[in-house]
Amino acid sequence: MTDTIKIASLPGWNDPYNPYVDLFYGALAHHGIELADELKMDIDWLRENGNHLDGIHLHWPEVLWRSFKPTKPNRIRLFLRNKVPGAWRLIKYTDQIQNLSWYQKFLSLGDKIKGLLYFRKFLAIVRQSKIRIIWTLHNVENHEGHDVIDRLGYHCLSKAADLIIFHSEISKNEFKARYRLKARSVIMPHGNYDGVYPAPRPRKTVLEETGLRHDLPIVSCLGMLRNYKGLDIACEAIAALNGEVQFLCAGLPHSSFNIDALLHQINKLPHAVLLPRFLSEQEFADYVSISDALLLPYRKITGSGALLAALTLSKGVIASDLPYFQEVLGKKAEAGVLVPPENASVLAENIREYLSIPAEVRNQAARCLAEQYNWAKVVAPIVEIIITWHKHAA
Repeated sequence: MTDTIKIASLPGWNDPYNPYVDLFYGALAHHGIELADELKMDIDWLRENGNHLDGIHLHWPEVLWRSFKPTKPNRIRLFLRNKVPGAWRLIKYTDQIQNLSWYQKFLSLGDKIKGLLYFRKFLAIVRQSKIRIIWTLHNVENHEGHDVIDRLGYHCLSKAADLIIFHSEISKNEFKARYRLKARSVIMPHGNYDGVYPAPRPRKTVLEETGLRHDLPIVSCLGMLRNYKGLDIACEAIAALNGEVQFLCAGLPHSSFNIDALLHQINKLPHAVLLPRFLSEQEFADYVSISDALLLPYRKITGSGALLAALTLSKGVIASDLPYFQEVLGKKAEAGVLVPPENASVLAENIREYLSIPAEVRNQAARCLAEQYNWAKVVAPIVEIIITWHKHAA
């Protein structure tokens, strides 16, 4: 047992889509808790590395069974080929249809079931090895939908976990309504993004590159384009404002997102720009800097890095009146206002009203709120739990 507490996490360092893990473990490192490796759902890897680990940490676990690909040869296929006369005809037929969409779905379902079974076995070996299991529940269920296999996977993890970290009271309550909460739990607010984003480039440069004007307010939707974010509602609200504001929508479309439908809406708006691509940290900082407010007209949410990113960069938000946003924004109207979900006309009215607040008041209020979510502060309860585990294991 060493003084350094070593944890393997999935994802590991340097996730290009979200610096959350880097920020979390950067804060824990000050207390001797180290992200030692990226977690692999591989029993051979676990047996080789488990002796050096005090814990494993999962964030979005469904990727483990959804992307599972068996590495061992198909025993049924080998048996048929080698032992059953004439079975080659069946094998030849399946080879011919393997590229058909329905057959691919069948194979994918089979791999997902195998992935879930392997996941259960993997967790059992982790527990037998006396390695602690931590799960940060970012979303009660996947944004783009879930099925019975996903729910079984969450159920397995909820039974095996030693600690479940929730980002809000609402996510904990929703989780308890669906699954048994046997593990120790703690509510750790999502930290801010201090130190992540570079200084923005000159406003004039960014406006010229995006084709936006300098004499009209800009409201933006930034980050991955996904169905639950209510981008269609944002477009309807901008249309209702009839040219009073400019609209910037930028981010990489999720594979399930209908980018053509969004493009059709944006093409009908005055002073609107769509940039459907991955945003670098520099671009994100640039686009936030030219915005007067960010729009978060989400249909559902149990935690939001986008909200904390906006506040960190001193920009207020106009967000759906959902429990998570209520928890963070409270009654701090200068930092952001809440509007009923899926109500474009009310969203438009609130955009107009929020922008009537002086910019320096909005920006200062947003930044002051972000400072309440300093990582050194939010990880304190996690540090206490992990260090207590370590002392008892010594």
